[in-house]
Amino acid sequence: MLWQHSRVDPAKPIAVDDDRRTFETFLRHLHGEEVNLSNNGLTHLITLLKCAHKYQCYRLGTAILSQLSQHCCAESVLHVYKVLQPLPELPANSDPAAPSAPPETDLVESDPEQAEFAKLLLHTFQRCLQVIDNNSVEVLASDPLLALEPQQVLELAQRDSLQARELDIGRAVLRWLRHYSLSFRLDPEQRRQLVLGALRLLTMSPKELKKLELEREGVLTREELERVLEFAHHGTAVLPESIEPYREYWLCRRRGGARSRGVLQRLMERTRGGHGLDERDSVERREAALQRRSRRADKVKMALATGASFIFD
Repeated sequence: MLWQHSRVDPAKPIAVDDDRRTFETFLRHLHGEEVNLSNNGLTHLITLLKCAHKYQCYRLGTAILSQLSQHCCAESVLHVYKVLQPLPELPANSDPAAPSAPPETDLVESDPEQAEFAKLLLHTFQRCLQVIDNNSVEVLASDPLLALEPQQVLELAQRDSLQARELDIGRAVLRWLRHYSLSFRLDPEQRRQLVLGALRLLTMSPKELKKLELEREGVLTREELERVLEFAHHGTAVLPESIEPYREYWLCRRRGGARSRGVLQRLMERTRGGHGLDERDSVERREAALQRRSRRADKVKMALATGASFIFD
């Protein structure tokens, strides 16, 4: 009816709370006209998807999702992630590495168009997560990160499969926090909870921890930072009660692409008898390995004493 009204009296604009161009495209679709989405940019597609979802036009939403999947590149994937992540049709467990499962709804009673929309929504969102994981450093350094909501940043930073160092993730979270604070106020405790809940500090080396400057950012006090650094140096320390609840998460395994030598790796090396040898190795293998190391050490000493060169086995 609104579309017919606009055709009869085009001088009178339709009073809607959506973008006029977007709403007219939506009305054309409802009127049965063919809507070409291939020439629309990412911003218009996102706006149109919000409109279609708002009015529960799942057939148009499915067509838009097919176009949005083509925009899942490192530079713009977070734009798509931001709009898809809050949609209620998205299953709670949407990790691409997780086993697929049908939605917990009665498929007989569900709307077929809504079911198709939910299926493609999950596929598109998983595509976003794969792009994020495979291009983590570039994605975390992109400007679309700054437009995410706090919960979205937290969920993103907590992903096990990010191919980035914890230092890169920390810098991205702090960059987002500084930008977000310009428009929205976060009290000091909220800042602490977000940063400390997003980063795995005890998988980082002391050098990397210092580069984050968490004391200057107001995330840790000097005493708390000293205790964390002591833990990172020695693999053990008594953490203050204020940050003790984060210990379990901080000791999670490192990300898929992290290469820094954090406290977990040093602790693992110490459990191998201090020689990099697994205690499960046989006595003969351990003895042979120790003898080889002893011969190498003797050759190094001889080379230093005489200036001669040796070929080490």
